[in-house]
Amino acid sequence: MDLRKEMREHKVRTLKTFVLCLLFVGLGIYGATPGVTLLDLKTLTNTTLSEVAKILPARSGGYATGALISGFITSFIDHQICLMLSLIISIATFSALPYFQSINVMYVIIFFAGLSAGVIDTVGNVYTIFLWRKKAAPFIQIVHFAFGLGAFISPMIANPFLLEATDEIQEFGRDLSNEYKTLKNLTEVLTEVGISSLKDMKHDHGNHTDNRPQLTAADLKVHWAYIIISIFNLAVLIFFMIVYYFRPVTTEYPNDSTESTPEKEKKKLAKEASIQNSYNQSIKSNQLEKSSQLEKSTHLEKSSQSTPFDEFNLIKPLKPGMKLLIIVLSVLFFHLYCGLEISFGSLLSPFAVKSNLRMSKSEGSFITAVYWGMFTFFRIFSLFAITYFSPRAVLIFNMALIVLSNGFLLPLANTYRWALWVGSALMGLGCSSVFATMFAVVEQLTPVTPAFTSITMIACCLGEFIIPLLVGFWIDTEPKVFLYIIFVYSLLSLIVLIAIFCIQNHILKKQRAKYLK
Repeated sequence: MDLRKEMREHKVRTLKTFVLCLLFVGLGIYGATPGVTLLDLKTLTNTTLSEVAKILPARSGGYATGALISGFITSFIDHQICLMLSLIISIATFSALPYFQSINVMYVIIFFAGLSAGVIDTVGNVYTIFLWRKKAAPFIQIVHFAFGLGAFISPMIANPFLLEATDEIQEFGRDLSNEYKTLKNLTEVLTEVGISSLKDMKHDHGNHTDNRPQLTAADLKVHWAYIIISIFNLAVLIFFMIVYYFRPVTTEYPNDSTESTPEKEKKKLAKEASIQNSYNQSIKSNQLEKSSQLEKSTHLEKSSQSTPFDEFNLIKPLKPGMKLLIIVLSVLFFHLYCGLEISFGSLLSPFAVKSNLRMSKSEGSFITAVYWGMFTFFRIFSLFAITYFSPRAVLIFNMALIVLSNGFLLPLANTYRWALWVGSALMGLGCSSVFATMFAVVEQLTPVTPAFTSITMIACCLGEFIIPLLVGFWIDTEPKVFLYIIFVYSLLSLIVLIAIFCIQNHILKKQRAKYLK
């Protein structure tokens, strides 16, 4: 398919796809910003990091709810109206988030922000398919690239407004406080024997401790980042409304009945050639019957050489029991992988600040940008790689990079800065094309139905819910738990993927052997 030709011939569809790309840029920003600003939100709500980190599971719960109800909403409302209403809710909730100091209110707001994001994600993908029908695959990749682009620029938007957490000063203050308690006890003992000079030391020391910097909600500037992001999405909404006003209805993608005369003539000639070919085949049926065994083996050889996809396609549909097993394993893989992908990007900045590295918030936001940047721009390479290699080969390469990244992260990232940078970059590279490529692998085994897609989205949201919840319990006291959980999810994802490939190989071997007989 000539992508540029399609875009030239269908300008309105291309314009609406561009609007969808802008929507998904905003969606990517929404997804990454709460994680980058988590430490400032902690100061805003005057709670622990474990408590404020629960906004991430709350958002995932809203996201899953939005994905569930979007199928019902679009039965009554036009896709474009649904997207605009959801965007209005996103703008309202996201801009209001940093103005509430109650953690419980923040949970509610982030839930509705996640709900609107879930609707935009689900309906946006469905509407892209509606616009382009069977030629939607590259446009879906472009829309998902826009999501990654938004997640990449989010830390850059938030970074100038992050309040530099004086962790070193606070640590120094805690040390002084402990030292003060020791001196107080010692002073009480020495005073009894007439030594009073330490009282002055106690007094001076107490004054120093009391004067150390204390961060409050009044010092925060993070709300400006949320305002800027909301203004961008407001501009997208206005642009979307203008496009909808002038082109509210999108006609069905051209099919045979709407093709031009030359195209119809080509179809007619092709049909006549097909009829003639069928006639010739019937004449040679006796010869084909005598060499059937040779033809079958030749067919298998050619199918493994024609395209990188044919080698792993099944000859016959799966039986119900085996099909159910593949669906369960595939949904489990999506649950593990999506939890890994989104949670790593959301919790990377808090880990960088709280770990032994004691990075600044600015460094934490930039390292998050590196992860999302690698995640986004390596997708361009994946678009070309998928045309030369099978989905299985691309997926194995991605998982190898994820495993390699854990080799840097788990033993070294809590102590060495370079290890965290390298591991995060490799994780972004590894995660870049797993989601779309895994759908291609599933398609080789069983048709990807809307029901399967819905179940997959719910499983993904559950993955995004569980990891922040688990990490949130220990991020304040044992931040390295983040690395352990990421490693466990990476390992489980690899094990499930190997199980799927083994089942696929077993089925292919069995079907080919039966076919040759």
